[in-house]
Amino acid sequence: MVKLFQQDHIFQHNFDIVTSAFWRKYPNLHASHVKEIDTYSRRIDAQGRLIVHRLMRCESQVPVWLQTLGVSSSAYGAETTIVDPNTRQMIVKSRNITGASMMVVEETCKYQQNPDNPEWTSYNQSARIAAFLPFVSKKIENFSYNKMSLKAPLGLDVIEQLCQKFTLNGIDGLFDWMHMSASTESSTSAVTNVAKAATSSL
Repeated sequence: MVKLFQQDHIFQHNFDIVTSAFWRKYPNLHASHVKEIDTYSRRIDAQGRLIVHRLMRCESQVPVWLQTLGVSSSAYGAETTIVDPNTRQMIVKSRNITGASMMVVEETCKYQQNPDNPEWTSYNQSARIAAFLPFVSKKIENFSYNKMSLKAPLGLDVIEQLCQKFTLNGIDGLFDWMHMSASTESSTSAVTNVAKAATSSL
């Protein structure tokens, strides 16, 4: 059994502002579970697209019944972001590394210039949740789905706030946001090789 999640949104801000806000999304008070972000690869391809690979370390409370199955409160996830300035589209793909033999959560977020209003940005988030343990797979998928349903609107709210700060204060507004809490981004990671292997299939 596979659980599917989806949500759509329209940011009333242009593509440049929304994508600038995206890169300053962490740290934020609504996603305190994200503890570290390591950008370990960044390049421009032959088509002029920016391609970025990042590794995230997250910590969150895990129910006792999941702990008994060996699920840790600390987990790593891999993310690949492709920004195409020509088509005005940014695609963010991510998946879990930790616990992948038990469950895989694959998420795709698409930001693109709204076809009806070039000053707005359309957003689509979709996720595929699949667990592999006999007897409890459905319970694990439902837990993950419900958790994502609660956090997804908070993520949108963070981007909206950042866009508003950018509109009012320019780039300084985004840096002010970062100073609200300690930075979670690191330049090196002991698990970079693990992340590279994980993102090779994204």
